[in-house]
Amino acid sequence: VCTLERVAGSPALVLHHRYETGGCLVQEPIGARKLAETARVSPGAVSKWLKEKFGSHRDYCQQCRDTATLLNGIRM
Repeated sequence: VCTLERVAGSPALVLHHRYETGGCLVQEPIGARKLAETARVSPGAVSKWLKEKFGSHRDYCQQCRDTATLLNGIRM
């Protein structure tokens, strides 16, 4: 499994945002290091994935403020 798939396929982001119920109960962003640790990948892999999926970690943090945008990002 490639590292990006492990980040994207990991429940880390889903669990953090409590998306398992189909909604986004937690809008607070997760730190890139914490996401890497939880997904068991390198911080570099998370950074690359966040850039591809959201633009950057900063952009991801901004998107956390808007539930609809965040849900689109979480849906892989």
